[in-house]
Amino acid sequence: MKYCPQCKQDLHQIKEDGFPRAVCQNCHFVFYNNPRPCVMAVIMQDKRVLLYERGIEPGLGLWDLPGGFVEHMEHPEEALKREIREELGTEIHDVRYFGVYMDRYGDEIFSTLNIAYLCELSGIPKSNSNEINKIRYFPLDSLPEKYAFPSIKNVLAGLKHGSNHAL
Repeated sequence: MKYCPQCKQDLHQIKEDGFPRAVCQNCHFVFYNNPRPCVMAVIMQDKRVLLYERGIEPGLGLWDLPGGFVEHMEHPEEALKREIREELGTEIHDVRYFGVYMDRYGDEIFSTLNIAYLCELSGIPKSNSNEINKIRYFPLDSLPEKYAFPSIKNVLAGLKHGSNHAL
């Protein structure tokens, strides 16, 4: 962010509490570049985990867990249900917290705080979005090597070792 959203003056970079901040010297507005909350669904079936190949950037052609960004004032579990309906065309149940994973969204300047949930599908998943090229279940001992985001690898490592890798 280059300009103050309140008074339109230049923002100046400072370090506060060990973190970079953009501050307006005119009106004293401070831009806190906080992480964006996201949700991820860890869906298991017969000791296999559901992943999908991304149809959009960032991570076009790489493997990902279903999920997405939490909207303003939306509870993370409701965001997860919405994202699964949008992406996989079905509902989820037996939603259980798995862990929190930090990441960065592609080459963007913002980080993400990813809340992973174990859950089960109520129906058969189908590509319901241009975001998805294909859907596949992978055995935990035969996972793909390339993922759209580092947090996906961390979630799967926690799943494979029988524990979450929450930060």
